[in-house]
Amino acid sequence: MSNFSFLLIEDSPAKAAALTECVLQAFPKRTVERTQTIAVASKLIEQQEWSGILLDLAFHRSNQTADLLDRPYLAGIEILQQLHELRLSYPVIIATQHASFANTKYGDFDSSQALGDRLRKVFKRNFRGLVEVDLGETDWRNEIIELMRTHFQ
Repeated sequence: MSNFSFLLIEDSPAKAAALTECVLQAFPKRTVERTQTIAVASKLIEQQEWSGILLDLAFHRSNQTADLLDRPYLAGIEILQQLHELRLSYPVIIATQHASFANTKYGDFDSSQALGDRLRKVFKRNFRGLVEVDLGETDWRNEIIELMRTHFQ
């Protein structure tokens, strides 16, 4: 097992900080490896073992490497696809600030629950839940902490 138990893939510094606080509240003696790009995340997934992955779905294209600028809006799904293809069973919790997803490469989803239902069917090995994050509120924190305690080691 690597020194880092949890991988956080998030391109928003404020949201990454809030999610890191949640991980440390759920698992005080663990550390979190953070990355804000899909390219780095892909390499980390293949190079290390993880007790759990917190994943954003919607990445700002400008934060990705030049060859990834045309990635779909829901680029985080590619991480789930990579885990599936590599048959890696790391549990993944999605943390998104979006309530709905329209005009995506994967279709339209009128709610995060609809997207979560689809991800649960397609990525049974990895997907453990989807939480809507509102940095102005605190309710989501308990939900994500409970999911981590239930599904992460």
